[in-house]
Amino acid sequence: MRKFKLGLIWAAALLLPGCFTACQNEEDLVMQDDEETVELNVVAHVSVDFDNESRTSYTPTETSFDFAWSKGDQVIVVSEDGRRNLGVMTLKGDGGTSYADFSGTIRARTTDKKVNVYYLGRKTTDNLGSKYVNMVYDLSNQETSLANITDYGVMHSLADLQRDADNNAIMQFSVKSLMSYARFSFHFIPENVVATNEAVSVKGTHIYNGYKLGFAGAAITEQNEGPVSIVPDWSNKAGGDACMVLVPATAAVTEFEVTVGGVLYKASLD
Repeated sequence: MRKFKLGLIWAAALLLPGCFTACQNEEDLVMQDDEETVELNVVAHVSVDFDNESRTSYTPTETSFDFAWSKGDQVIVVSEDGRRNLGVMTLKGDGGTSYADFSGTIRARTTDKKVNVYYLGRKTTDNLGSKYVNMVYDLSNQETSLANITDYGVMHSLADLQRDADNNAIMQFSVKSLMSYARFSFHFIPENVVATNEAVSVKGTHIYNGYKLGFAGAAITEQNEGPVSIVPDWSNKAGGDACMVLVPATAAVTEFEVTVGGVLYKASLD
């Protein structure tokens, strides 16, 4: 066993990139019904809570990733209790910047005064109108380039729903991330060790490879402590570079392992 050195470029509770596989939990689901519902045309003015920075563009700054929306991004609107999917809104325009307008049609009850709004990522686009109650996320194998880290943002807002007599609604709210991420650079000791496509196993106290997101109040539960596999870009002469999605946690003790040429190398970082 030999050691390799880990250089932490930065790590912060910024992102929600939530997941790399997700599935709808089928237990105790309540289908949307038409009882006392009305169709609303909604325009939402959405900004980012920069105290909890969210989804990002591909270019990192010295301390974080620059945020940007992408063309075609969508958000789902769920009842306050999380048990009814009211509809989907789509980004207006080509994206960019931290502020954006979304529009769409939702079906809401007259008693719906607040709603949960979720952004589930650029690649989580299938059957958005049927997602409600909760989703289960698997983080155990992650694509870790900058291009992939932005595919699975998880952002949330509890927003006021006010409508006029013509069944139009204008919403204005800020979304914030539910996830965290870090960017790492790996350097081997001795320096003549060369990795190619080897995956690094990340594990340790408060390192989770799965969780459940409840749509009522954005509750994160059933966190599964276990290893996460990331594949650095070993072609970088300055060291292997990788980004990693994290479930928010405190007091994490992170351990890294990689086998190159039949030799196990280890490193650790609080």
